[in-house]
Amino acid sequence: MRRNSPEQIGCSVLLIIYSAFFVCLHIPYYGWRFGAALGVLAIASLLLRVGWLGLCTIAGVYFGMEVLDPAVKSGTIEYQMRETIFNTSIGAILGFVVGVVADVYNIKAASRPPK
Repeated sequence: MRRNSPEQIGCSVLLIIYSAFFVCLHIPYYGWRFGAALGVLAIASLLLRVGWLGLCTIAGVYFGMEVLDPAVKSGTIEYQMRETIFNTSIGAILGFVVGVVADVYNIKAASRPPK
């Protein structure tokens, strides 16, 4: 069975703490459910030992929501929501790609014979 590296455990703990912070910020706006779901996914990825893929995808979703999505928007509500969903999706895709690359690199590094 695959073991979690200390870096993966640290990343999981940071994502869980950030998810709790996100939930506390968004309680009055009903956005707390999304942060709680991402926190549960971070815990599940740690327990199920899925590698970097799950953690990087969750981090990518937060990156898309917090960094790529502008705080001040103009236009109709529908346009603003479309822009938020698009930016969050781009962040999730970037995180997924980074997670796949990290897992492939770890598999190749682990399969090399020792020197």
